[in-house]
Amino acid sequence: VEQGSVITHTASTSDFSLTENGIYRITYAAVVTNTSGTGTVGLEVKNAGATVPGSVKEVNIPTTSNTATIGSTMLVNISSAPATITVNATQNNTTVTQAAIEIQKLN
Repeated sequence: VEQGSVITHTASTSDFSLTENGIYRITYAAVVTNTSGTGTVGLEVKNAGATVPGSVKEVNIPTTSNTATIGSTMLVNISSAPATITVNATQNNTTVTQAAIEIQKLN
């Protein structure tokens, strides 16, 4: 669901544009697995390429093909709009499915 023009997204891209300064609450969740067998996989939110503090969530996948659901909620202060927000894997061996993100401007 999309309302207004402060937060924009182009379908089939990973970029979300925040067009006004302010405080935003960002929540993401996804199912992840390790494509190389076992080990750590994770996700993080980036603002203009820099990791947002509190956004990194990682989990150990103990058995090949096991999945885990991870997510996080954080507040982001945008002071130099427009800002580009993305959700990225923290390791190259991560497969992401059932991903969801909610971005809400609070002020």
